[in-house]
Amino acid sequence: SRLFSPITLGGVEIPNRTAMAPMGTRINTVDETWPRRQIRYFEERAKGGIGLIITTFCRVHAHLAGFHHIGIYDDRFIPSHRELVERIHRYDTKIFLQIALSGGKRSPEGPSSIYSPNYMKRPRALTTGELDELVESFILAAGRAREAGYDGVELHGAHSYLIGQMMSPSLNRRTDK
Repeated sequence: SRLFSPITLGGVEIPNRTAMAPMGTRINTVDETWPRRQIRYFEERAKGGIGLIITTFCRVHAHLAGFHHIGIYDDRFIPSHRELVERIHRYDTKIFLQIALSGGKRSPEGPSSIYSPNYMKRPRALTTGELDELVESFILAAGRAREAGYDGVELHGAHSYLIGQMMSPSLNRRTDK
């Protein structure tokens, strides 16, 4: 009986306790905006009554991705995101934007320059200044998500992506701040 009752997460009331976890669909565009097909994919889940949708990986920086994802690193992406959010909100479904960077997993930079089975090749260690810039890019991406109307943001740190790499003592051997 509780499954279909509302729940509040961080001040956001979710209409029921069902959630669509983020998952890669490999439906991407070269310009990194939300493709119509992907918007319809999420919209069909909202029509079905899901309480919360968490999007697939959206990258927060123009240069450190490794392959095409949906972008949120520039204001030019906001209209595409706003369209997705508006379509989902029509069905009283909430939507969170998942933001991430792949780091050494799929790009040539990572926390430390070490060999790992998690990496395609040994990454170049990011400088402290570059990491400061990346932190700022996550903050700016969250602000753009808010401007587009998302109900929340999820930071993606699984699968040995950059946030997970930074937290892993086997992948992060840094001694700076």
